Amino acid sequence: MKIIVTYISIVIIATLFSVYFLKIKPDTKKCLSQITGEIKSDNLKSFIDSLSEKKNGTWKDTPNKYDIYYNDVAKKINSSPEKYFPDALNIISNKSYDQSQKIYTILLMQHLPIKKYMCLMDIINNEVRSNNIDNEVAKAAILPDLNIMGTTIYYWWLPDWRDRFKENSKKILDKSTIDDVLSGRYSFSNI
Repeated sequence: MKIIVTYISIVIIATLFSVYFLKIKPDTKKCLSQITGEIKSDNLKSFIDSLSEKKNGTWKDTPNKYDIYYNDVAKKINSSPEKYFPDALNIISNKSYDQSQKIYTILLMQHLPIKKYMCLMDIINNEVRSNNIDNEVAKAAILPDLNIMGTTIYYWWLPDWRDRFKENSKKILDKSTIDDVLSGRYSFSNI
């Protein structure tokens, strides 16, 4: 009986390990290779261009940054963010896009599968290190979004997500919020 329990335990652990590496663990090099500087989606490009600070003021001046979800184009992008993912990476990493355009792009990517979302976090962390994205905009990417129940609210426990969260969290968030996120209180108190 002891051998059977041990065998079952090994099979379960091996299965979880395989699923993690095949389905969840992001490939950072592959992620970075998607940044080509070219934006192929006319929908995303024209929508994000319409939200530039030159045309609308900053995102901080708007009463509610989530109002973009009332737009039909934004709804379309939000419903299938994987299709727009490479373009989103190009917008976020491009200095010619302003902070408003970057935060709206991040908001539209909140429902990516976790593997791709961690790739997005890698790009955000690179941009924070390079001072190409301000802390408030970066916060929209690394802090689980409770307003729209984004993907990351469910993955606070995942080691790779936690590593990405911790990378710049001390620059962006207060210690209490960091502790709440890493302990799960942040997610559980709002689900």
